[in-house]
Amino acid sequence: MAAYSQNKEHTVHSEPLLSNPTEDFLNKSFTKTQLQKHCRELGLTNVWVNKNALVEMLMEHASTHSHSKEETPHTRDSHTSDSSEQMDSDILNLINENEAKTREIIKLTEQILEINQLKERVSARVAALEEHTCDQTSPTHPPLTSPTPPPPTSPTPSPPTAPPPTSPTPSPPTSPNPPPPTSPTPTPSTSPTPPPPYNITAKIGNMDTQIKILEDNVESIKSNISSETTSQNLPNEICRIMEDRISALEETATETQNNTEKPSNNEAKLHLNFPTHDLPPTKTP
Repeated sequence: MAAYSQNKEHTVHSEPLLSNPTEDFLNKSFTKTQLQKHCRELGLTNVWVNKNALVEMLMEHASTHSHSKEETPHTRDSHTSDSSEQMDSDILNLINENEAKTREIIKLTEQILEINQLKERVSARVAALEEHTCDQTSPTHPPLTSPTPPPPTSPTPSPPTAPPPTSPTPSPPTSPNPPPPTSPTPTPSTSPTPPPPYNITAKIGNMDTQIKILEDNVESIKSNISSETTSQNLPNEICRIMEDRISALEETATETQNNTEKPSNNEAKLHLNFPTHDLPPTKTP
């Protein structure tokens, strides 16, 4: 019996340790040293107990280990499913955000296109208005220059009218020369006095007509300016230039009128003094 038990222990000792402790320890007999060694390998510390306690420890450890191994795939699957769901939700959120951003980009591009079209229309309108104003200002310049030359030319003929005082001077010598032989008394009273007033009034009449012409020109220019500004909307610069020219014409007209009134008085004085040179020889007898 002892030899059989030694052989049995030898045979049991010769068997290798099982890699998986979950297998039945009851069907196979292990020695206490084998069980202790296996417990140490598994990390169990309390190995200084009897063989049955070691078997119970190993069975308990095997059961807990197998239970944990059975539960880990489930937890791993649940974790992976949760993570996949989270990723799916994140991806959907990103897709929705991208779609919203693309919609905003499309709206912005449409607005930019509309703004560009408006800019093109405005630039075309501005170009057309500039051409229209150029076309309107180019023909208006000739009428601006055409009425201005007559005012300078109209006052210039007035100096030639000033020489007519020379015309009345020859006439008085001709008129008083014939009457002295016939009747000295009536001739000085009738013939020498009428001609000078006639000439002065004629000169004044000529100047009045010239002033009238200037005033008519000024009125026509005013009417043209008012009609052109209301109908064609000329620039303010042109209106200002025309108003300056009209004021200048009015000033020249008033100056010419004042100048015509002064020589008339001088000529009247000369005419009043003129017959006195011829009258003394007639009054002596």
